[in-house]
Amino acid sequence: MLSLVFILLSLAWVTRITTNAQVAARNGNLVDSIYTSINEDIERLRKAAVVYACASFDASTGDCLAYSTASAIDASSSFYISCTGNSVAQKMLADQASTFATPTTLVWAPDAPAGVAIPSSIRAITITRTISQDTDKSRIFVSYATAAPSPLNITVTTIIVPQAQAWCPGPK
Repeated sequence: MLSLVFILLSLAWVTRITTNAQVAARNGNLVDSIYTSINEDIERLRKAAVVYACASFDASTGDCLAYSTASAIDASSSFYISCTGNSVAQKMLADQASTFATPTTLVWAPDAPAGVAIPSSIRAITITRTISQDTDKSRIFVSYATAAPSPLNITVTTIIVPQAQAWCPGPK
């Protein structure tokens, strides 16, 4: 009788450990999926910051062939005014408002093996992106956060500096 109780307790313990491991693996995959969506969005924004003020593109590759460096030294251009005002990031946000729209809800798809239903609490997770600027308007702060009633609390912040900031003339 004692051995039967011991076996039943052992089975309950093994079942609990197995269930906990499955939940941890699912949550790990969920977190990976969310971070992948965030990283893809960050890369899209960084690419936009790198090619900002590109004068001409290669149609086949989408690469920038020539940058608008001339407008950085033309005192009458709005780009030059942004440079001297150290507000290139602010100008980029205005010029590319659709790319840098905020707040934005990221579209992400939770991964699940075929035939496995995704719980509604996971399907309901939203990732919100907000964009702000530092006080001198030269850098962009991008923040991502999961919103309630998410079972996970994820917050990521990154800084993006437009490459065009480097073209600005230095102090005279």
